[in-house]
Amino acid sequence: MHVRNAPDGSDEWTLKISSPQVRDSGIYECQVSTEPKISQAFNLSVVVSKAKINGNSELYIKSGSDINLTCIVLQTPEPPSFIYWYKGDNVINYSQRGGISVVTEKQTRTSRLLISKALPADSGNYTCAPSTAESASVLVHVLNGGVQRNGAKDENYRVVKARSSNSADSSTIALV
Repeated sequence: MHVRNAPDGSDEWTLKISSPQVRDSGIYECQVSTEPKISQAFNLSVVVSKAKINGNSELYIKSGSDINLTCIVLQTPEPPSFIYWYKGDNVINYSQRGGISVVTEKQTRTSRLLISKALPADSGNYTCAPSTAESASVLVHVLNGGVQRNGAKDENYRVVKARSSNSADSSTIALV
């Protein structure tokens, strides 16, 4: 935090917060030492921009189906200049596999990754990484045979749900 007087010696003062953090949120007050005293309060809210991939943190896809991931950038004052998609640590290469498309809509702060005719080799951790926000990831499992889809059980698999004791928000799905 830095307070400084205007370079021309005027009565203008500036409060500058470099690299603001959420903990810097709060009420700031500017006071003028005149008679009578004058003050003005300002409320500063620092928010962290972050990405969110719609759906669960783990996704089970039947081999041959499409992988369709939608990433939304939240709490950002302006659209990100880019949104990259990664599989593991590598930026997704469109020409390497084929059948991959990304559509990014800056104004809605949304990016969609579509992988056509998924194969087991497409399994992995997919990350949406906007230029101006924290990234988000989803773990994709591409399976040969049937999968659980929206509560409808395929005859080849039995779905077991269990809650983690560490977090009320996380769940695990096992295909048996």
